[in-house]
Amino acid sequence: MKNIMSVIIAAAGSGMRMGGVSKPFLALGRGTILSYSLRTFASLPETAEIIVVVNRRDLDAAAKSLARMRKRWKISHIVEGGKIRQESVANGLAHVAPDADLIAVHDAARPFASAGLVRRVIAAALKHGAAIPAIPVKDTLKRAGKDGRVLETVSRDGLWRVQTPQIFKAQLLRDAYRKFAPRGEFTDDALLVERMGRPVFIVESDYTNLKITTPGDMPLARAIAWSRQ
Repeated sequence: MKNIMSVIIAAAGSGMRMGGVSKPFLALGRGTILSYSLRTFASLPETAEIIVVVNRRDLDAAAKSLARMRKRWKISHIVEGGKIRQESVANGLAHVAPDADLIAVHDAARPFASAGLVRRVIAAALKHGAAIPAIPVKDTLKRAGKDGRVLETVSRDGLWRVQTPQIFKAQLLRDAYRKFAPRGEFTDDALLVERMGRPVFIVESDYTNLKITTPGDMPLARAIAWSRQ
């Protein structure tokens, strides 16, 4: 049986750390930051639809800029995001096809998740129910007080830096959002599943799947984009 995956791309951030600009629509290489993720997910036969969640101010511009490519990029809906990330994902969840086997949630600010990585996360999600890409922590970690004084050195053993796409069996993610999303702000979707007592498994990723957060991230992003043209 073909596994049907719905993809929610979270592109509704305020862009405050980027100077207030709409980060997903910034030019990068031969497209925009958002276009890289759209191309990657649309290229996968497992992807049945893509739901793009954008800031209210970007709704009209997104509809216009993506109109020509909606069919090719499997975009089924362009929806308004919320004040915080989990509200935005919940808005996307409301538009997911009822027959989806898997739901992937991906940050538009990570344009370089490869098709190979996505397939490995899909395989782990099908096996375990929930899977996330991550890279092992390599740096020395220190815990410090508010005054900047080092309090302790923290062991990095078993610590991972989590990325997206995070992929879940559809009903598991729906149940997690129904039960826990209204109860506070969470940093990622896997945490909601963890709160249900369900296991989440890591798929080792790579450092090119970086998140573009500030203007200082753009030179490296441009270099990666250039290398992939």
